[in-house]
Amino acid sequence: MAGRAIMMWLLLFLMALITFYNRYALMSPRLKLTLGDNAQRLLKYTAPAVLTGLWAPIVLTHENQLNTEITSPYLIAGLVTVVVSRFIKAPLSVVALGMGVFFAVDWWL
Repeated sequence: MAGRAIMMWLLLFLMALITFYNRYALMSPRLKLTLGDNAQRLLKYTAPAVLTGLWAPIVLTHENQLNTEITSPYLIAGLVTVVVSRFIKAPLSVVALGMGVFFAVDWWL
């Protein structure tokens, strides 16, 4: 059991070191590393891709099955949140409203 804990801590430390090195290499003023135009253009799609990877399985699946029924509280709250985010630019307000809609619909259904 102790060997497994040591291995987990070692893996955690190495992942943290790799993450730190990658960020340091790109952001340090002492290292003059610049990305090309294509890489910079492609990096603009990173945030939407990561966010889609996070919300899509939560909103569209239930018990490992695709669930696109209109009675799904996740789908209703997600759609309301998207629509509201087009009008309200305060992220905390949008998240709070989306969560409120989710809990209200989940309680109601």
